[in-house]
Amino acid sequence: MHRFKFVCFFALVLLCGCLPPAEPMAQTAAPSGGSYEYTPAGGVTAVVFDGSSARIDGAGAVFSGGTLVIEQAGVYSFSGVLENGRILVDTGGEHAGEAVQIVLAGLSLHSEAGSAIYAPGAESVSLIIEDGSQNALSSALVSASSAVVFVRNSLHISGGGSLSVNAVAGQGAAGGHGIQALGALAVSGGSLEIQARLNGILSDGDVAISGGDISITDCYEGIEGRTVTISGGRISIVSRDDAINASGGAALNDMFVRITGGDVYLHALGDGIDSNGNIFLEGGRLNISAPSRFFEGAIDFDGFFLVSGGEMVTAGSVRGVSPDSTQPIIVITSIGLWASGSVIDVRDMDGNILLEYASRNAFSHMGLTSGRFRVGETYALYINGQRRLDIPLAGMVTML
Repeated sequence: MHRFKFVCFFALVLLCGCLPPAEPMAQTAAPSGGSYEYTPAGGVTAVVFDGSSARIDGAGAVFSGGTLVIEQAGVYSFSGVLENGRILVDTGGEHAGEAVQIVLAGLSLHSEAGSAIYAPGAESVSLIIEDGSQNALSSALVSASSAVVFVRNSLHISGGGSLSVNAVAGQGAAGGHGIQALGALAVSGGSLEIQARLNGILSDGDVAISGGDISITDCYEGIEGRTVTISGGRISIVSRDDAINASGGAALNDMFVRITGGDVYLHALGDGIDSNGNIFLEGGRLNISAPSRFFEGAIDFDGFFLVSGGEMVTAGSVRGVSPDSTQPIIVITSIGLWASGSVIDVRDMDGNILLEYASRNAFSHMGLTSGRFRVGETYALYINGQRRLDIPLAGMVTML
């Protein structure tokens, strides 16, 4: 769905390790998941929750009235259970603009009043999911502008553990977002499972996903930013509207979705990918189940859709394809109506399967591309094991 949002966005900051080291310790976050490292000039402040209380070992944090307040830059490790409270990053005064690392090391935290992690002041927040740990954050959100994890500036998520994020609606409220940053939002590791009444992952700036396993099992929109770049990882989204959305830029070319790697699986009642600017498919694997309607389908955009690499199968409509594409793509609008669960596969004339996908909704339109497609060759489309159509490729874009 097309919605232009006139909002300000902050500069892209993907790696917290690129910021000046915080005093009194120097530290760097692992950029591709796994563990974290620090130079112990102050060490890690360890916080262990026990129901409604907290034990703090180290400096820079205080606990009162259910709220754990981080008052200065540093590395903070959290474990245990906090039944009703929050982590507040409030690095104001002389610590304003500094970076904070939050290590989730086996934490279960629920907030009955707003965000579970709320960071209105830090220049950047690095959320590190410790290897092998299982973590859960949930909120009974009271407004549509709130999120379980909210960061006013940039956020980087990494690590090798798992994190469940649940944006539960409060009484009489619409609920909120799962993870939100007003600046850049980057994910390079971790296993994330997100449920939200609104967006699963939301940024007013740039979203960059280079690793990790992201499963958004329930949301209104899945991932939204001014730009969304996916270069790695595995992403699965089930959405009540658009699964991936680029919006909020001042001009058409300010907004885009770019996929260069990773495995992306989308099931959307609205658009699979919707860009108020452009869409670039350059690599990776993209499977979409979405409506078969021209202005609402698997691929929708206001600018252009340029294909230069990757694999894609859509059980849903593709609005159009740029003639400047450099990899052959097939767009089909006249194949009849097929039930949800129908298996689509494309084979070469030797019978080798090049693409295969089981749809998650009924469909009558399709989009198909593979790095193994060649102009001048003919390919066979099979649905549910039956040969339905032979498709000769006369050019980069074949419309049927």
